[in-house]
Amino acid sequence: MSSDLVGDVVWIAYKCILLIAESLETCITQPSRQKDSKQDLLVLIDGPFSPSLAAFQHFMKRLPGAKVIVDLTVAGYSNLANALIPCASDTESIQRRALLTSLCKLSLPSWGDSDDGIPLEDHHILCLEELFGIIHRHRDALKKDWYIILCTLEYLSRLPISSPSLSESTLRKSSFISSCLARLSQFTTCLSDDSLECFVSSLADVSAIQS
Repeated sequence: MSSDLVGDVVWIAYKCILLIAESLETCITQPSRQKDSKQDLLVLIDGPFSPSLAAFQHFMKRLPGAKVIVDLTVAGYSNLANALIPCASDTESIQRRALLTSLCKLSLPSWGDSDDGIPLEDHHILCLEELFGIIHRHRDALKKDWYIILCTLEYLSRLPISSPSLSESTLRKSSFISSCLARLSQFTTCLSDDSLECFVSSLADVSAIQS
């Protein structure tokens, strides 16, 4: 089988995975589904969730400079998040944590590394933009997973967000990321009492690690 044919097959398969994620969001968020229990909806998500997330991670790590792939994959993360997180808002969801951990890792140039000199690239900024979008849309459904988000933002605060390696359009988005980071304390006034408690507890855990 020629390499071109293999590439075509892989691309078609990946497009199918992206469409499944998009369809999940459409199916679960439509008004007629509001009467279904969250547990029933989670069962619907359970089958395609893990392979979809694995595919998203693989393509982002292998092709971070391919704009079409990155744009479609970030949209896939958004679809999965919008389908999953509202259904898992009452529980400590392994799937929610896996999704957020995956996106957070893709948002930084290094993970678990003290090297602050690696610049952010376009795909990092796009992942960060989606991460802040998820925080905004699902702020009261993140539970203890605020911890992984705050770890990511703490590391981000030590990095120069603007970088010569960014494209012109992504450079504009980096200003948005900086402003979101600066307004995080103000944003907490929008949290419910339960979410604020989870946020403060997670912040204390992050601070304890740093001290």
